[in-house]
Amino acid sequence: MSDRITLPQPGCGDGAGTKSRLYAIVVPACFAILWLLLGARSVDMGREHDFLNLYTGASLALEGRFPELYDVDTQLRRERQIVPSTQELIPFVRPPFYALLISPLALLPFRTAFWVWLAFQASLAVVCIAWGCRRFGPDAVFFASMYAPLAMSIPHGQDALVMLAVLIASFALAERGKPAAGAVLSLGLIKFHLFVLWPVLLAVQKRWRMLGYFTLGGAILVATSVLLSGTRGLLLYGDLLTRKDLAHLLPAPEKNANLIGVLLNLGLEPTALYGVLAVLTLCVAVAGVLRAPLWKLFAIATSGSMLVVPHTYGYDTTMLLLPIWCGMFLSSRWLTRVVSATVCLPVAFLLMTLEPPLTAALGLAVLSFFLVCSADRWLGTRGGAVPELTHE
Repeated sequence: MSDRITLPQPGCGDGAGTKSRLYAIVVPACFAILWLLLGARSVDMGREHDFLNLYTGASLALEGRFPELYDVDTQLRRERQIVPSTQELIPFVRPPFYALLISPLALLPFRTAFWVWLAFQASLAVVCIAWGCRRFGPDAVFFASMYAPLAMSIPHGQDALVMLAVLIASFALAERGKPAAGAVLSLGLIKFHLFVLWPVLLAVQKRWRMLGYFTLGGAILVATSVLLSGTRGLLLYGDLLTRKDLAHLLPAPEKNANLIGVLLNLGLEPTALYGVLAVLTLCVAVAGVLRAPLWKLFAIATSGSMLVVPHTYGYDTTMLLLPIWCGMFLSSRWLTRVVSATVCLPVAFLLMTLEPPLTAALGLAVLSFFLVCSADRWLGTRGGAVPELTHE
């Protein structure tokens, strides 16, 4: 199977996109105001919680203290130096190479660095949405404006937009038949657990060059991390990721957008049942990508990885925006389009902030999206079918 594809090229500049669509301006503007109002209430928490751990990792990396980067006591002492009111450790859990990449943040005072970080994330959001408008048309902006994970990740100091940008850059290159898309995709190892299905599904689709670049890029990042942290640092990293006594390492598991979160909301213990469901998810993913176009690979690999890993926070679903766009604008199946558009609505994300069983909403949304994309070829079409991508 070749990595090169041919595809239709909708965008803001095509015939339909040049027509004035008032709703595509007014609705996004209204949602932007809503997210700004809600986000303003979250800024203090975002600065002293989610961003604090990133700044801690950056500051230790700037000092070259990679071997002790994942030492719990070292991290907690640094966080209390930055925010004296810190009671419990908010652990920095990104790989060493990422700490190196963000280390320039620590050249700035903590509060200044936070606003610079927010500006950077907001800029990434604008770039990603502009790309979506160019690739899929103005409707992509309309739906992106409603997508709560993207909007709310910014004031919380998250780095979710980085992951979305990585996915979009890889997809854009892959559409042009560039195997270097795999190298870009390997940057997703910043949150390596969210890419667990990618190597398997790339192999299933026989995208060997893309898989080769992904493997090479990953090997370089791993080697860089080993050189930075050494054996002791990586052992500390593994120990940190498996700790059970850190409240902020896996907070509110029932609110995770994955299989575990759904099971907990149903009152079921995610023990052996979780393992069975994870294997079934892998089998469905493999069947879904067989002889499938590129967009399905990105949709199934992304949503499937989110489902099977032990933790997928609500903000992690920011990177699902690209697959959602693909489902809405590249699928010829009406059910896939409807489910994709529904996942974009802010309802599921907002329900996640409530109490069980309502907190299962986002996990069920991701699961529904995964299932319809995997079964897309067997679903019926209805009206206005969009030609699917075809492999040359």
